Amino acid sequence: MNALCKLLCCSLTLLALTACEPGVSATPAANPEVARLIAELDDAEAPKRIATTQRLRALGPEASAALPELARVVREDPSQMVRSTALWAVGSIGAGSPEAIAIFGAALGDEEAEVRRQAGLGLLDLGEAAAPAREALVRATGDANTPVAATAHAALFRMTGDAEHLRAIDGMLRTGSDETRENAALLIAILGPSARASVDSLRALAADAKASGLARGAAVSALNSMGEPRVAP
Repeated sequence: MNALCKLLCCSLTLLALTACEPGVSATPAANPEVARLIAELDDAEAPKRIATTQRLRALGPEASAALPELARVVREDPSQMVRSTALWAVGSIGAGSPEAIAIFGAALGDEEAEVRRQAGLGLLDLGEAAAPAREALVRATGDANTPVAATAHAALFRMTGDAEHLRAIDGMLRTGSDETRENAALLIAILGPSARASVDSLRALAADAKASGLARGAAVSALNSMGEPRVAP
């Protein structure tokens, strides 16, 4: 972008002259690797499109030119996994930009629950900066898919500090299925010390011999994230 700004600051005369010279462009060429990867987002094979989104993700903000195409992929790609990995790339590339927030907010309406959950996680990572997507997150707290709803509650809690959202996740720790309890504990691990009000529920889950190993392990991880020792059964 710096090169582009310098070019735009040139005089109109210079721009006109360079535009008229054969083989001279009036704008700098895009990063050739990013341009190539953007083209590969239309590959016929889903695994290749997934690999492309992962390579774009690894480039981070350097691949900002790919955001419009990634937005299209999130909206239109027939593969749930491609759409999900495209959201991961958006989070890495967009770094809280208005474009990235808009992409995440729109993806909360995706037909597939896993894509909606990934969109919620992207907004959770942004904390208060995700405020433009607040209405979409509030709607998502009523999602029929419990992990999606829990993720929306977590994002809103990090954004607003409203304890109502933490209480909703805490309830899932106590009464949900093993999968629901595991997901809730993992979200609290992300929230860390700000979710200290859920320590008792986490300890109860960690000590619950009837819970799955994954759910109990997630509870231990959450306790560790806030410096709380696990209570033995």
